[in-house]
Amino acid sequence: MNEEKIAAIKLEIKEKINVFWSEHWLLTSAMILFFASCYLFNLTHSGFLYLPMIVSGWVVVMFALKYKSEHSLFSSKSSQKNMQQESSYETYT
Repeated sequence: MNEEKIAAIKLEIKEKINVFWSEHWLLTSAMILFFASCYLFNLTHSGFLYLPMIVSGWVVVMFALKYKSEHSLFSSKSSQKNMQQESSYETYT
C-alpha cells in the first residue's frame, strides 16, 4: 500500500516537472546559463563569456518585463476592459 502511494507521488511529481518545463523551458534555461556564465566569468575573467551573459540576461529581462506588464496595477489590458465596461454602462443610462 505504501509503495503504491510512493509510486503515485513520484509519478505526479514527474508530471508536474514536465508541465513546468514545457511551459517555462526558455526562461529556466536562460537563468541557468546566466548564473553559470557569471560564475565562470568571476573565476576566469574570460571575454568569451560576455556573449552568453548578455543574451541570457536579455531573455530573463524580457520575461520579467512581460510579466510586469501583464500583472501591473495600471496595465493597458485592464484599463481597456474598464473603458469598455464604462462605455457600455453609459450607453444604457
